[in-house]
Amino acid sequence: MKETMKNMNEEQKQEIREWLIRGEGHSVAPMNYYTDMGLPASFLEPMVKRTWSNFVQVPKGITKIGEDEVSGQPIGWAADKERWVFLLKPEQQEDNYIDVRWSKNITSNRIKQIWIDADERSEHLENKLDEHDEDYINYLKKEYDVHPDAKYWSYEHNEEYYNYKIEFKVPIVPKVNWENEHIVDDVEEGQGHFLVKYDGTKRTDFIHANKAAWHHKNASKKPITKKAATEWVREKLDEKPSISTIIGRFDIDFKIDGKRRPIKDIAQDYWQQDRDEIEFHKKSIERITATCPDIIEFLKSTKNVPIGWIHERFHPMGYRDVMWNNNFMMPWVDGIGSTRVIKALADSLGVDLTEHQTLGRGSTARAYGKAVLKYLEEECDFAQLCKA
Repeated sequence: MKETMKNMNEEQKQEIREWLIRGEGHSVAPMNYYTDMGLPASFLEPMVKRTWSNFVQVPKGITKIGEDEVSGQPIGWAADKERWVFLLKPEQQEDNYIDVRWSKNITSNRIKQIWIDADERSEHLENKLDEHDEDYINYLKKEYDVHPDAKYWSYEHNEEYYNYKIEFKVPIVPKVNWENEHIVDDVEEGQGHFLVKYDGTKRTDFIHANKAAWHHKNASKKPITKKAATEWVREKLDEKPSISTIIGRFDIDFKIDGKRRPIKDIAQDYWQQDRDEIEFHKKSIERITATCPDIIEFLKSTKNVPIGWIHERFHPMGYRDVMWNNNFMMPWVDGIGSTRVIKALADSLGVDLTEHQTLGRGSTARAYGKAVLKYLEEECDFAQLCKA
């Protein structure tokens, strides 16, 4: 590996250097992300695995998504049946998880128990429960953190421990927030459309149709003129004379070293940025079309499903445990975590990472990267690149 790193060209070394500095501890990327930087495929292949986002496939007729109070399993509101039903996670679908034992386990074990000490008010408690007093039952649910939709089931007086065991049965129902409101997401009709390829029960490839539509729309935009770019700069300066930088996909600097740049230079950057943005979308939709030539017809109507693809709806079940790209969910990535690649690179080069074992994911990756880069600068001719 040392010789491989030494023999990289300047562009590859620069990309490796920037990657190690960033660390990208929270990122998972396909193998070609790393091979494009010059890392050997034979080195990377043993590390490739599938990483799933936390999402669920939305069957037809489901209008809301939540998590079951008891099992944590995804559930969906079946509008036509007016009830909540269990949904399978993608890993469960691919593992043929539709299993009688699993189904019985999450549907039958739904009793929530609370214990109340017996005292002089015990007769009052028994009377209220025998009468199924709703006000008293709701008081107990609130006081003992029982789901508001749970149904009172039974009570039992334990004379040995001098207390009462009261049982509630919890239906298939979403978890609630601190105000006892269901935590649910509405399934938006225009969102979460994917084209998916299968090999048996395994999903092998996907196209995010909403992202493809975004690329297609922006690729068709008319570029701004230099006059319009200049007017845009003047408007920004009128709104905020002290503006320094506008941060976006590409940053636009209004000042350099604290000094205001000429308006024509800022406008030139904005004008060029607009063209670069359109070009980015054009190349993206070209890549998608190369994979699926009929994608544009599908974007016109989801009834036009291309041959060889399946139309599915996906809905994220969270945010932090979901992979995103330009704010579009990546349902899965067949790739390698950046930290794992940096650590494997360190191991192959003999770089000791022992002192960096107790940090968080992001900071660990940056610390690993810094240690590996130090070795590359000393042993693999990366130092000259650093000075340049």
